[in-house]
Amino acid sequence: MARMNGKSANKTPRGPGFTTYIAGMALAAIAGFAAAEFMVTPVQQPVTVAQQPTSSAGHAAQAAQKDTGLDKLVVHGAPREVPEFSFIDGEGETRTLADWRGKLLLVNIWATWCAPCKEEMPSLDRLEAKLGGENFAVLPISVDRGGLKKPRGFLDEIGADNLPLLLDETARLNFKLEVMGLPATLIIDEQGREIARMIGPAEWDSPEAIARLRQFMAAEG
Repeated sequence: MARMNGKSANKTPRGPGFTTYIAGMALAAIAGFAAAEFMVTPVQQPVTVAQQPTSSAGHAAQAAQKDTGLDKLVVHGAPREVPEFSFIDGEGETRTLADWRGKLLLVNIWATWCAPCKEEMPSLDRLEAKLGGENFAVLPISVDRGGLKKPRGFLDEIGADNLPLLLDETARLNFKLEVMGLPATLIIDEQGREIARMIGPAEWDSPEAIARLRQFMAAEG
């Protein structure tokens, strides 16, 4: 091999241009490696509770609970005394809650001008048919003005054969019971004390509602 001044003749000279070339090749290699790494290992997004998939059975259970309206039921930490009040029955006789003492009572405050009240009344009638007896009774007390005619006509219209016709003639029941909306439902224990209440309609003859009422009765027993 020919030599020139003691060095190989085919040695590539390393000037400024060569250094720039080597630096460019290194940067290209690094960029290529990063791109390949990104393609192989995509970024994983965190999954929140709201994003986690829910089974069809879970959706059905949530819908059923929402449809019953029982999520609005408030159970008191301790029984509350109920102020004394009276009402009349379908015969015009004065009655009080003491007439049903010894039973768990579902007292429903309603009116014929209240659309949600009218919608839930058939379920109250079915509840009384299923659960009413020695240990339980549904007492729907109308706050309509003008006597028994309107509430009687509505109950007859829907065929509510299991419910008693009851009316607050004074129109002051809402104030006495501190009821701020209709329909309002109070759960009264065997001793005449309020143990739970809710504002708004519910499917009172649903399995969930009946199971809850049975729990209240079992606690009393």
